[in-house]
Amino acid sequence: MKGLYNGVVPTSDQFTQTCVQAIKAGNDMIEGPSTPEQITSILAALNASIQDGSLPQSQVDQSVTRILQMKIKYGIIK
Repeated sequence: MKGLYNGVVPTSDQFTQTCVQAIKAGNDMIEGPSTPEQITSILAALNASIQDGSLPQSQVDQSVTRILQMKIKYGIIK
């Protein structure tokens, strides 16, 4: 995700919003958050997006289903 910022380190808010936009755009997972603070901020922003209707719960449910199906397919879970 660093490529999105042309080598400049994003602010915490910019990073969070980029992650939310990636999920809204159809990504099932994001890569990059590595601290508890980042993860907490992103989860709060995703929850807010679900609550305000800008991220449909059905989209999240479909992503979770695809992730679980891949984990089953590759024997990560049974």
